[in-house]
Amino acid sequence: MFPARATTENRGRKVWGVQVFPKYWKHNGDGLAPSTLSLWTSAEALIAATFHGIHGKAYRRGAEWHAHPAPWPNYAIWWVSKDHQPDWAEAVRKIEHLGDHGPTETAFTFKALFDPEGRSFNPDTAKIKRLAASNQLKAQIEP
Repeated sequence: MFPARATTENRGRKVWGVQVFPKYWKHNGDGLAPSTLSLWTSAEALIAATFHGIHGKAYRRGAEWHAHPAPWPNYAIWWVSKDHQPDWAEAVRKIEHLGDHGPTETAFTFKALFDPEGRSFNPDTAKIKRLAASNQLKAQIEP
């Protein structure tokens, strides 16, 4: 479950600040840049939504839609406190940190996860499966 999401089309984008883009996309040649920022309740919830269901199907086809792997990170994951609202500028700092330093407790990837205390960890696979199954049921029920 995610408690918040922003895209360039999002009516609530003022909450996320002025949209800015990482240095990697300034001259990438296509004039486009990824623009999604979301908050999740756990690493397992994010993994369940990303790799299962409709998002999982799209994720697995990503290689078909990209001409070549980018030499920079295309996403970053980081922890925020419950009372903190990240914005686009923070997201850019995180993805640039990941690109410059690799996965650290500051910004990381699915392949190198950190817990909120900054320790490397492996997600609870049973929890991921339960969440993915629950998400699938909700998708079948909701119009």
